[in-house]
Amino acid sequence: MKLGGVTEVAALLGVSRQQIANLKDRAEFPEPVAEIASGPIWDLDELERWMSSGMRRGPGRPSADEHVIGGRFILEKPPIGGGGFANVYRAQDRKTGEVVAVKVLKNSVAIHPEAVTRFRRELRLMTESMDHPNVAKVLDFGGFDEGEEIWCAMPLAVGSLTDQIASFKDDLPEILDMARQVCAGVAHAHERGILHRDLKPGNILRSEDGSW
Repeated sequence: MKLGGVTEVAALLGVSRQQIANLKDRAEFPEPVAEIASGPIWDLDELERWMSSGMRRGPGRPSADEHVIGGRFILEKPPIGGGGFANVYRAQDRKTGEVVAVKVLKNSVAIHPEAVTRFRRELRLMTESMDHPNVAKVLDFGGFDEGEEIWCAMPLAVGSLTDQIASFKDDLPEILDMARQVCAGVAHAHERGILHRDLKPGNILRSEDGSW
């Protein structure tokens, strides 16, 4: 990891030190990794990724056809999945430049308050209690203030067990490996007193690195 302060960041971006203060106020600009007496310190590698991602743009407002949620995630339409409760979109993280998945509750205003409470509790449990390679991570969430879209962002999966189950036919090692990983994730939740209650092929996702 290459680290640098305001001087190094200004040199990397080709701007003045004074302009760094304006960039820091933008939601997509990478946050410092530390604050020391002389000022903030950034991960210069992360800043280079941000520059190459296309997220470095002028300070104006997003274009009219962009749907930005949480001031950070640019949704791609149409949704790539969903159900009666929510839609799931591919999105670009303006902060890191990475492509992620954002789940947005449908018609947040009309959803029963108890359903919103359950969703919020689920997110809290996943961010505060879960830390396991076979449990999906929540990158960010929000929208619980009145009238806002309720959403959460997670790493983008490459598919679900529903999509790939046909390829498992007669492949016992692959079946056992998938089952072992799923059971490890479920066991991690059970050890914390949490029950999934909706474990099915459509909810078992495969990550880009091949883990379930």
